[in-house]
Amino acid sequence: MKLPIDRIRTDGGTQPREAVDRCVVDDYASAMKRGDQFPPVVVFHDGADYWLADGFIRRDAIQWRGLKEIDCEIRQGTLEDAQWYSYSANQAHGLRRTTEDKQRAVKAALAHPKGAGMSDRDIARHVGVGHSMVSELRAELTPSVRIGQIETPTVTVKRKGKTYQMKPRRKRAVEVELEEEPEKKRSPRQVKTDQARLGARELFSRARHLVELIDWLIDRRHFEEAHRDLERSAAALNPIIEEIERMAVAEDRNNRSRLHIG
Repeated sequence: MKLPIDRIRTDGGTQPREAVDRCVVDDYASAMKRGDQFPPVVVFHDGADYWLADGFIRRDAIQWRGLKEIDCEIRQGTLEDAQWYSYSANQAHGLRRTTEDKQRAVKAALAHPKGAGMSDRDIARHVGVGHSMVSELRAELTPSVRIGQIETPTVTVKRKGKTYQMKPRRKRAVEVELEEEPEKKRSPRQVKTDQARLGARELFSRARHLVELIDWLIDRRHFEEAHRDLERSAAALNPIIEEIERMAVAEDRNNRSRLHIG
């Protein structure tokens, strides 16, 4: 069934990917123009809204081509159903998920109502990852445990025909608290490493924001501005990428395949 693209909502937390690769969107759009067939996107209808659960890149490619409708597989369900389904998407098709994409999906599944009470292996099967990843991320997300002081039970005592409620003189319970490990002093090298990684995360966050802004331009049909800003961004990034790629290959030729250097 075809649906107008503007009726499909994408703001419900059903996109577990860290970011959408615009180059892949262009590739999909070119393939569609050649006549290649793609499976329909999956949407959930809650009676009022259509929530996109699988097919964000296909949707963007269709929109990039200026088309108004897209083939959909419509399922009845709530936004929560769409979210839960999205965590299992792209396991065997579409753009391969990165480690960050998988971790993002696992964290969302652990916090989702449907994931409450599920074992690490059950969540791993649903998301399509190893159960060790789920265990590690669960440990990161679980807050420190604090067991409050346990109330001392009362004891019924009878004396001279009368009944009394008393507590034992000695308390049998104590407060237990997990102790935090003392912070280890970081070496100058570790400080520089942490600062560089923090800077990389900030750059990635800005890049994601740029993608969102360009998507906004596309949604508003400001295609010339979108193309202009994409070209400016590529012109700024390409020299930096090429320089780092040359350094990586010069250091170890195997980095060409490890870092997906073309």
